Amino acid sequence: MKKPFDNQELFLRVQGLIANRERVFERAKQLVIGIEDDSKKERTQSPAPEDDFLQKLHAAFPLDSDLSTANLDDVAVKLAMSKRSVQRKMQLHGISWREYKQLRKLRIAMVLLRDPKNRVAMVAEQAGYRSAAHFS
Repeated sequence: MKKPFDNQELFLRVQGLIANRERVFERAKQLVIGIEDDSKKERTQSPAPEDDFLQKLHAAFPLDSDLSTANLDDVAVKLAMSKRSVQRKMQLHGISWREYKQLRKLRIAMVLLRDPKNRVAMVAEQAGYRSAAHFS
C-alpha cells in the first residue's frame, strides 16, 4: 500500500485479516475439540496437510494426560522441535498454547460428561480445572 493510505482500502484489508484469523481459529478449534460441522464438511474431504501438526500434538498429549502442568518447553521436547518452531506452528494455526490447553480441557470434560454417573465436581477435577465453580 502506498502512502497516504486510503481509509476504505485499509479498512477492507484489516477486515479481511480478522476474518481469516477467525476462520483459522475455528478450524483449529474443530480439530482440538473434535466437533465437525456436518453442514460445512464434505464427505470426500481429506485432512489438510497443515492439520498434521495438531494431530502430532494430540498424539503427544492424549486425553488422559495431565495438560494443566505442561508448558511450551514440554511440547517442544515431545515433538522434537524448538520452542520457537512450536510457537510458529501454533501461530500458523491461529491458536496459542494457552488456548489449546483450554480447548483440550473442554474436550476431556465433554467425554467425561457423557457418562451420567460422573458428577460435575469430579469432571472438573479430572479435566484439570482448579475448581468446579471455575469449570461451571
